[in-house]
Amino acid sequence: MLKPAPAEIVKQAESRFSVSFPISPHCSLAPAEIKERLDSFYWHYPFEFGAQLVEADWGPGRGLYGRHYHRYLHIIPALLSMTDGSLEGKSVLDVGCNCGFWSLQARRLGAESVLGIEGSQENVDQAKFILELTGIDGIRFEQASAYELSRECHGEFDIVFYLGLLYHLEHPVLALERLFETTTELAVVDTTLIPDSRALCRVQTDVVHEQNYSNRLAMIPSRAAVAAMLRHVGFRTVMLIPNAPATPPPDYESGRRATFVAQK
Repeated sequence: MLKPAPAEIVKQAESRFSVSFPISPHCSLAPAEIKERLDSFYWHYPFEFGAQLVEADWGPGRGLYGRHYHRYLHIIPALLSMTDGSLEGKSVLDVGCNCGFWSLQARRLGAESVLGIEGSQENVDQAKFILELTGIDGIRFEQASAYELSRECHGEFDIVFYLGLLYHLEHPVLALERLFETTTELAVVDTTLIPDSRALCRVQTDVVHEQNYSNRLAMIPSRAAVAAMLRHVGFRTVMLIPNAPATPPPDYESGRRATFVAQK
């Protein structure tokens, strides 16, 4: 298990977080067009663009400083404690990036370049719209599944985010082999867990929330299964991120969800 992040790194992470972005003066869309586009998407994460609050459509994710902010404070300080307090100069891959929430945070944390891949073309369009709206550079998005990820097609990345994805996958070992192939330093894997001390996966219909597009089955792992699979595909060290002093979401507190850092 990783040690808790030092207080100065937690403060640094807090200072870089944002889901509120001004609309770029270079955005050519009229206010009515912006509102129409915002209303056309399903929002798994909340944002604020200019004076326009875009609340999450997924109930548990609502609030600019709600669940996803606390997930950020759970995950990011621990990551920064392994990267000298910054992502400066790092290349980052965000697998299953949705609308780019974590990609945006990685860029704000100093990542030199960020690629987000996502199985849903609608989510890719949404992520690209956010870039058009805000003018944020250094990030690009592509449509691809976790199974299509490869060094040949996508390259190699210092840091890979694998957040909220593993427990949706029908073929988790295959997907993690693709993850290992494209990671050069660290992979951050955040997943729902089953409460079992053995290395097991529970098979169930994948109906966790409305953002599931392709999987019919979910293979939800135990904590031991996550570590076993990551080591099996080649990661040298697998460490659990401890719950931060700031209150994490209830599923992290109960052990029904956790985040791992895998080192190559």
